[in-house]
Amino acid sequence: MTRPVYEPSLTRTDAQLGFGNDQLFRRPAPRSEAEIPGFHGYMTEDITLVTGTDARLEWDFWIIDDTTVFDVDTSGGDATDVYLLLDGWYSIDVWAGFTTLPATGFAGIMMIHDDTDILGPSESQGVTYPLNFHLDTALKFTKVAYFPPDFLTQDPPSFAWADRLEFWVVQNAGINRTITWAYCNIGFLGVRGGTPSS
Repeated sequence: MTRPVYEPSLTRTDAQLGFGNDQLFRRPAPRSEAEIPGFHGYMTEDITLVTGTDARLEWDFWIIDDTTVFDVDTSGGDATDVYLLLDGWYSIDVWAGFTTLPATGFAGIMMIHDDTDILGPSESQGVTYPLNFHLDTALKFTKVAYFPPDFLTQDPPSFAWADRLEFWVVQNAGINRTITWAYCNIGFLGVRGGTPSS
């Protein structure tokens, strides 16, 4: 038996258009850039590092996506310390670039996370020159971590206090080197599930 042939009608055409519109509204909303709030800092002022010394990276331009997650301390109009106001997972990326590639020695970026309850207050990442496999003049510090990372001395244990981050650069190439730019990107990835067991 053959199917009947239906002639086009205004009702059928409207129903077909209505179905298409309904499908558009059933799609999930597009992701917002603000779903991963962040702190973004940029440094344009030169830092001359005397060999064997360090200097703090200070952000002369910065953006905070969500002030319930991040805050800053400032010095001379530059952001120096980044406060993490919520306990949770954070991604951290910091770059710094020399004017010329050091020929020898070590250069690196150190992150200091400062709170009275943290056992290990600093971490550093860097390179030893010469770099035979490329000619990159930039340094990078990268980490994904839960903050606060330690609550052993709290009684009872608590996840409620904030952390503060600052970044320093160091080099010991034997001569002075100049850092001409630096960039910082810290993203809040979300809260940690669960509570401490009693």
